[in-house]
Amino acid sequence: MVGEIEAWGRSIERIVAACKNAGCPIPEFRYDGDEVWTIFKFKSVEKTVEKSVEKSVEKSVEKNKKTLKTTEIIIEMMTDNPFVTAEEIVGRTGLTRRCVEENIKKLKNNGIIKREGPDKGGKWLL
Repeated sequence: MVGEIEAWGRSIERIVAACKNAGCPIPEFRYDGDEVWTIFKFKSVEKTVEKSVEKSVEKSVEKNKKTLKTTEIIIEMMTDNPFVTAEEIVGRTGLTRRCVEENIKKLKNNGIIKREGPDKGGKWLL
């Protein structure tokens, strides 16, 4: 019995030392009847979540910048030539047809642009 308790004591020391070496908080030890509970508290989880949120925000900002730049290019092209077609925008910008159409749709929904006349022969109003 003495050997077992002695081994426990050494294990606890080793756990505490390993946590210190890793820069983690020292665990909490609870004694419940004939059971010993070791509770580890990890700060790295908080940091991981924080970093994940930061990356997500950065990606969102970059995506919004890209979208804003794309809409600015489309508006500029429509200002320079109100008769410009979506196909011409695709050809000049290198954007995909779908990207151009989605951005035009957003601009229309936000009331920034309006189409006057038919698809062929009509013009853009800003």
